[in-house]
Amino acid sequence: MLKAERQNEIRKLIKNNKISKHSQLVQLLADKGMHFTQATISRDIHEMNIVKVASEHNGYIYVLPEESENGLERKAGQIISESMVSLESQQFIVIVKTVPGYAQALGSLLDQLVFPEVRGLLAGDDTIFMVTKSNHDSLVLIKKINSLGAGNARHTHY
Repeated sequence: MLKAERQNEIRKLIKNNKISKHSQLVQLLADKGMHFTQATISRDIHEMNIVKVASEHNGYIYVLPEESENGLERKAGQIISESMVSLESQQFIVIVKTVPGYAQALGSLLDQLVFPEVRGLLAGDDTIFMVTKSNHDSLVLIKKINSLGAGNARHTHY
C-alpha cells in the first residue's frame, strides 16, 4: 500500500471515529487488513499535522487540520471562542491562555495560519507564547487573533 493511500485511510478513520491513542488507530487499520507499526502511524500523524484536542466525554481525541486557510481560520475561531481565557501582550510577546488541554491544538492552528508577525510559537497545555519582532507586531497580532473570534476575550498590553 502506498503512503498516500495509508494516510487517506487514516483521515477517514479519524474523521469517523473518536480515536485517542496510536494503538487504536493501528488496530482499526488492522481490522481493515492493513498492518502497520505504531512508529509508521506516528510519523503519518506528525506529517499530516493531526493534533489531539480535549473532548467532552473521551479525554483527548485526534482531529484533522482543515485543508484550506479559511477552514483553518474557522477552526481557530471556533477553538478560540470555546477555550480562550485571556490574551495579553508584554512588549514583543503575546500570551494566550486557554482552558486546560486546548493550547496545543490552538497553537498548531495559529502556526499553520503563518502570521508574518510571529517569529516563534510555543504551546503547552493551557498557554501559548508567541514571539514577535516588535511591540507594534504584537499589537497587530492581537488584532488578528481578535478578528478570528476572540472579540470577547480580555486583552491586556504592558
